Amino acid sequence: MALAHAGYDARGVRGLPAGEEYGALFEGSRVAAGELLATRAPSLSPEQMFALLGDRPERLGELWDHWGSLRPQLLADAPD
Repeated sequence: MALAHAGYDARGVRGLPAGEEYGALFEGSRVAAGELLATRAPSLSPEQMFALLGDRPERLGELWDHWGSLRPQLLADAPD
């Protein structure tokens, strides 16, 4: 399916792994959550941030209580 989304016909691609070899394709891979947050967080609304964090926002209650005043300070340019 991934090949089809990329515009390839899987029937014409040589060297596809056999069934048990598919698991090895993901060895060493990781979710780039830090990179996602670094690039997207400045433009996320509070609702989008809650959706992204799942059940974790509950543990950050005090931070969310002050988020409206903290966010502009965090996004401001660093002083010279």
